[in-house]
Amino acid sequence: EPSLWAQLIPEPEDLSSLNSLLRRFGKNVRYLKIASHGPFRLSASLKPEQLSKCVQLEELFLGGFRGRDLESFCQSSFCLESLKSLTIECDPYFNLGSFSHNTGTHMASLPASWLSCFPNLERLVCDYLRLEVTPQELP
Repeated sequence: EPSLWAQLIPEPEDLSSLNSLLRRFGKNVRYLKIASHGPFRLSASLKPEQLSKCVQLEELFLGGFRGRDLESFCQSSFCLESLKSLTIECDPYFNLGSFSHNTGTHMASLPASWLSCFPNLERLVCDYLRLEVTPQELP
């Protein structure tokens, strides 16, 4: 039943099976939330090609990336025309009382041109993400 796979939220310990799931059911996924932590942290295990199988994907949440892992992930060129909402939460980030803190480790930095992978993107939510625009990308 395709509707069973419209919303996919794997547990962090199940991320090693994500490629198999997307290969088999990706064409039905409309919402994908990948939130990892600790020993199940996202890294080289997630490839953009895997997401390309999700031809109906409208909303994507990526959480648990460390800065360099996210940068590596975003080096690939791929296109998700159906994606309308993208949320990226990078580690490390934590709140202490009413103050927000960066622990001083490498922060994610992405070229603004990467957003062209999502031509129909309407909503971008991110924390500790810096988009870099080169002079060639300016209007």
